[in-house]
Amino acid sequence: VEKSIKGSGRLPQLTITSVVTLEVQDGRITLTTTDGATNLVVSDNINTDETFVAATDSDLLYKLVSKTTTNKITLSITDKELSFVGNGAYSLPLILDEEGNMAKIPQILVQGEEYKCKMSELRKLTLYNKNSVLKDMTVPIYTGYCLKGGYGYTFCISGGCVTKLDIDENVTALMRPQMVDLLDVFN
Repeated sequence: VEKSIKGSGRLPQLTITSVVTLEVQDGRITLTTTDGATNLVVSDNINTDETFVAATDSDLLYKLVSKTTTNKITLSITDKELSFVGNGAYSLPLILDEEGNMAKIPQILVQGEEYKCKMSELRKLTLYNKNSVLKDMTVPIYTGYCLKGGYGYTFCISGGCVTKLDIDENVTALMRPQMVDLLDVFN
């Protein structure tokens, strides 16, 4: 949850940016959030045979999980609620669409194929490039990370940084700073 919360935009104009969807299936949990432009999907193995999909408020879930001190959390769906049992028992309201079905974060289709790389390579961006990217939108062109030709590029008003990455040279991507900041929560 801590990893996925950074992908939510929480924009009042776009309700979907305050939603986190949880999909439990085949012993995995997948959390999806969006900022309206980019979807963030975080998955992990869990010890369960259950299968369900739920959508709830990302801030409420994050606050609840961050205050939970027990190592075991039980999630289940009850009548229009996500039941959360950790230090105590809590109910989070499910977010439904206009027809009363579980809300879904729209999938953003990317042209080309999916590419997987080692997390250690992307973490280089947070180690080396993070100081040469603007954190606010004063000059929007200086707020992103560019991956191209096996390198990570960032620029700010006072300079730039180029980092050699062990990724396919054919991969070209732009990453928002919030997405790269998310890498900080991975150990």
